[in-house]
Amino acid sequence: MPASLRARVRRYALPVVTSTAALAVLLLLAGFALPEQASRLWLRLFNPTELTLKVGVLPNKPMAISMARAVQQEIDDSTPFTVEMVPTDGLEDHIARLRSGELDFIIISGGLGLDPDEFRAVARVGQEFLHVVVPAGTTLRTSTDLAGKQVVTEVAGDPSRQIIERLIQAFAFQPPIELVEASFDEVDALFVSGEVAAGLFIEPVLGSGTTTGLLRSGRYDLVGVPQAHYLSQIADGLHVAELPMGAYGVNLTVPSAPVQTVALNSYMVTREDQGAAQILAMMRVLFSVDVVRRLDFDIARLSEEWGRQTSDYTLHPAARDFFDRDEPVSSDQFEIAAFFLAALLAVGGGLRILFLQWRRQLAADQRERIGAIMERLVELDGQLRDADPQGVRTILDQMSVLENEAEELWLKGRVNTEDLENFFERSGAKIRNAHLRLLETRAQELRVAQEALSRDLGHTDRQAGT
Repeated sequence: MPASLRARVRRYALPVVTSTAALAVLLLLAGFALPEQASRLWLRLFNPTELTLKVGVLPNKPMAISMARAVQQEIDDSTPFTVEMVPTDGLEDHIARLRSGELDFIIISGGLGLDPDEFRAVARVGQEFLHVVVPAGTTLRTSTDLAGKQVVTEVAGDPSRQIIERLIQAFAFQPPIELVEASFDEVDALFVSGEVAAGLFIEPVLGSGTTTGLLRSGRYDLVGVPQAHYLSQIADGLHVAELPMGAYGVNLTVPSAPVQTVALNSYMVTREDQGAAQILAMMRVLFSVDVVRRLDFDIARLSEEWGRQTSDYTLHPAARDFFDRDEPVSSDQFEIAAFFLAALLAVGGGLRILFLQWRRQLAADQRERIGAIMERLVELDGQLRDADPQGVRTILDQMSVLENEAEELWLKGRVNTEDLENFFERSGAKIRNAHLRLLETRAQELRVAQEALSRDLGHTDRQAGT
């Protein structure tokens, strides 16, 4: 192999091989630090599956739609399976599709009395509050004042409508109230026309439903439910809660003080015979950091500790195994820490590779400089043979300058000791020869001077004898 080709191989091939090996080590470390993400990438690239998880959502339930969309986006981005949102036609259709196996999961409110031998909870995923909405400036002060009034509420078939009807029965209003059902677009017009005096809606705080749309307009207010403690005792799935001050309205002024009300939890539910693999796959995504970041304000509190509180439904055994897994830290904390560890390893390894490459390149450049100095010394050495005495001194000075330059490179740490020793081993003889030649030149000059002096002295003696 020619010397120039060998030099190119040493200069380019070795850094490439070294960098590739270092990158492989970094990827291996990242795989250990982020096992879940590494396995997802491996499965997506080399072992894709056709698994599709179907989640049923009610079209008029913004919280369920928001949750399903967040899960769908996370699964589509990071796992080898897909999730499909399936709109259903009301509560009965919701449950029937889950029972038949057409759906794998549904998001549903608590307190609806699902058969405990047939359905199991995966996790609590949200919380919804009873909002008693009234026009601003009305004389209605609490839910008790709704007696004998027309009240707008959810459409029939919605799970929240069943809860509201149950609450109305528990209130036993005298005279009774009249429920008027309306879609989101019709509610405001009913209030403006005076056909209804109030509205009853079960929705999350700051959701994207009817309540938020009305209260953000600044023309409506909220009133409390003084019987909240009593209602929580007689109605399954309900508990006492407060709507926070300043959650709605222009400049966040509604309500002007915390409002007592009742709330119910929302759950992701599956069949009792659902496979553990599907449940664990869903739960890993459900409680991931990225899903929480994508959620609305009302369900951003989602965490494993909060999600396992399923008082209305029994947890599926696979879900319980997920919550009870033995980890020193939560999966979210581990994922965050592992991500930063892998990032630091990758950045540090990359910087080290660049530094080593820079050092190798610098060393190669300095070796080239030493070689150039050596070539110049050889050239000067050749010039000595035909140089006159004055030229010898000049060449010797030039050779000394080159020798000093090599020493300076070594003192600055740009040339290692071995390279410098090799340089002096090769150049020392040339410099010594130059000194010898200078001495020989001076000796010759002295002999010539002595001979001239002797001739002059001889000539003087002859003249004196004469």
